[in-house]
This record gives sequence, C-alpha cells and structure tokens, in this order.
Amino acid sequence: MISLYHPKSKAVRKLEEGDELRLRLLKRAGFRVGELPPKGKAPPPEENEEMLPSTEGEEAESAGEGKEPVLAKHAPVKALQEDDNPFGEKSMKELRAIAKENEIVIPYAVRTKKAIAALLHSKLDSVDDEGADDEGD
Repeated sequence: MISLYHPKSKAVRKLEEGDELRLRLLKRAGFRVGELPPKGKAPPPEENEEMLPSTEGEEAESAGEGKEPVLAKHAPVKALQEDDNPFGEKSMKELRAIAKENEIVIPYAVRTKKAIAALLHSKLDSVDDEGADDEGD
C-alpha cells in the first residue's frame, strides 16, 4: 500500500502497489507520497511574572510632573506661509475666464493650471502696480 496526502486539503489516499497510473494522476493533482505530517503547534508562551521596569513618563506621572502640554517644535509649513498666488485654488475654466475679462492672452506653451495661475498673478500684479503709480501722481 502506498499512502498519499494532499498538503492543502489534508486529504489522504491509499493505493495498491501496482497502480502506477493512479499514482501518477494523484501526484499531478498535488498529492505527495508519505504520511500526513503531524500538525505542529507552538508551545504556549511562558508567563513571566516579573514586573517590567517603569519608564521615565510613568515616573514623572507618579511624581505629579508632566502635566504641562507639550508644544510642537515647529508649526505646519502651510500655517506659516501665506498663499502668494490667489489663483492657485481656481479651476482652469475660472482661470481662463479671468484672463478673458482682463484681456490677457495666454500663450499656447503655457498649458498647466499652475503655469496659468502664475502668469495671471504676475500680469495682474504688474497692472495693479502701474495703476497705483498713476493714482499717486
């Protein structure tokens, strides 16, 4: 008798010695020759009853310290920086409408939203600066 087992389904088959055709077919189907290996279980974890040493934070809490709020070392980057370009949040449709209102021609080479926003920002700032100079005279 030849004993075969399938490792995934744990199915066990027994064949006669002269049945080579069935042996070959079962091997092709994933069966292995031999006995099903015993299911190995990990030994249960040993319980350690020793107390772990306390950490600095636990010592500070027990002493009554450490109740002050912890301040961040730095603020988030966006919180400190003002938005230089007010057109950055607008859609392409809105940017093109603003350009059309102010009669600004957008070159074909400028294709991205960021580039169009930067172009509008620079053109409209230069127009505002010229207008401020005229009013001061």
